[in-house]
Amino acid sequence: GDFKQAIQARDISEEALDLIEYYAEGDLHIQPLRRIRKRIGRQSFSTFLRMLIELATVPGNEMSFVYDKHEQLLDLRILALGLGLEKRFVQKKDNLEYYLIQVLMPQLHWLFGRLQEIRWERLQEDTTDFDLLQTRDEFCTWLMRWGGARQYQDRLSDDYPRWQINVQEIFNSLSMADQTLVLVGWLALRSLQSS
Repeated sequence: GDFKQAIQARDISEEALDLIEYYAEGDLHIQPLRRIRKRIGRQSFSTFLRMLIELATVPGNEMSFVYDKHEQLLDLRILALGLGLEKRFVQKKDNLEYYLIQVLMPQLHWLFGRLQEIRWERLQEDTTDFDLLQTRDEFCTWLMRWGGARQYQDRLSDDYPRWQINVQEIFNSLSMADQTLVLVGWLALRSLQSS
């Protein structure tokens, strides 16, 4: 609530900044976040979190960059590295700006927007054990396909963005409770498509 209001007003409150800094410097119990922080460094993690929160809360497809082009590019690089793009691709200014601003950010806005549309209480009431098992099988199939596609990255041109993250490995490293949360999110998105 406070995060969303602060960012939509383009004025991050002290409490919001303190919370971002806490996650940037404090102990993280969520392994994927620890991996991201290690990948981009503690000093850049607060920027990564701020940009993700802004993507999740600002309506429309545009980030509210209120600073110069050089700072914008630095922040885009931090976001890209945190999301798992290959470092070599992140250094290519033109390709990075186009890919993040024109391709990836609109998709992230769509995803976060769809997640906010979900009626979580109703989903819980309407979901059966069979639905969860079917969702698990579908998600595991998607993970296997993602893993298979990674084997062909070397055949892509140098200008093509490459991902260094292994989604299947990350999912498998999660606790059972966190895996269940991922599956519920996947099920929720699937339910939006069918409605």
